[in-house]
Amino acid sequence: MNCNDARQLLEICADGEIGAGDGVRLEHHLEDCSDCVDALAALRGLRKLVREGTTYFESGTVEALR
Repeated sequence: MNCNDARQLLEICADGEIGAGDGVRLEHHLEDCSDCVDALAALRGLRKLVREGTTYFESGTVEALR
């Protein structure tokens, strides 16, 4: 598996919905690829922020604050 293949699976993995076969292949790739490990960590961090209910601005709010 190369990085292009892995990146297609990272979001599925971050959501916890990756299949067993793809999960094993991705794990093997992540053992040797720090760039993809970092990308997966970033996706998981983003998902965590969304679940925690980070500040949400309605459309036009930012413009009104200027």
